[in-house]
Amino acid sequence: MFKLSGYKKDLTTSLLQKITLTHSLNDTVKVILSEREAAQGVLIVSFINAHAMNLAHQDQLFYESLIFTDLLFRDGIGMKLLLKSVSIDPGFNANGTDLIPALLSAIKNKKLAMIGSRMDVANACKLELETRGHIVEYHDHGFHDDEYYIQKITHSDVEVVILGMGMPRQEILAKKLKDTSSRRLLIINGGAIIDFVSGSVPRAPLFFRKIGCEWLYRLFKEPKRLWRRYIYGNFRFLFGVFVYGCTTKK
Repeated sequence: MFKLSGYKKDLTTSLLQKITLTHSLNDTVKVILSEREAAQGVLIVSFINAHAMNLAHQDQLFYESLIFTDLLFRDGIGMKLLLKSVSIDPGFNANGTDLIPALLSAIKNKKLAMIGSRMDVANACKLELETRGHIVEYHDHGFHDDEYYIQKITHSDVEVVILGMGMPRQEILAKKLKDTSSRRLLIINGGAIIDFVSGSVPRAPLFFRKIGCEWLYRLFKEPKRLWRRYIYGNFRFLFGVFVYGCTTKK
């Protein structure tokens, strides 16, 4: 079961306190650009959804990586429910699939690195981004070891790194990159963004997105791969929301 007593309750509270709440897509982009302008070194942007909350309770290194991130945004209806359970305004649903393209449009002159998915998908994503006017300086699949990527990024002149490797690997790699680099760099933990931009995985229809159920469409499209995350994981998360809401003073 999803136990949220003692340390686990504190863990949940610390993650909720870490979230940067915004009011719109444009507002979120402005927050990132402002923080990037002020940052002296690496700035990490991450997202927290129900799946991330479940993983954080299982994986201490992943939890530490989320706490270490500079900007953590609320993604999905699950986190909205969790925040509302303790009377916190959940703000804007800043999911990476919508936010990252909007952010990239605001920094088109920056050199990008893009890491994740299969090589054919990464190639397709690179071509699509270049069609949109972006400069993709480096791209690669997501199956090398972390040290390989650290060396590649360290010895490049890229200014923005998009990690599309999935949780928890991308967040852990982002932390390692920040630990080993002192130059100005924006790192975005983008989940399935490379798959979506490349067109290899279709976005959910607008109806599903508007009601906060894009996950349901993804489950329908990829049941074998995603059933554990969305069926078992969502029940586990909802139990966590119930326990946390009942045991936390509002």
